[in-house]
Amino acid sequence: MYVSAKFKTKKSLKDAIKSGDEVYAMSNSMYPESGTGKATLSMPADYHKWYAQIVIEDFKIVSVK
Repeated sequence: MYVSAKFKTKKSLKDAIKSGDEVYAMSNSMYPESGTGKATLSMPADYHKWYAQIVIEDFKIVSVK
């Protein structure tokens, strides 16, 4: 899964979630993941520099580990 904005680090994503920004996850797979539950995020989309475990509800990210 990927996110709707480009975050250079996992910390910047966590800070955005903590400050109340709405960040949405997207799937680019032939077999898309569910829009609710746990998922793995790989960012940036072009070269996968970092990964994170996320919890999503209706594709909105609610927490990052």
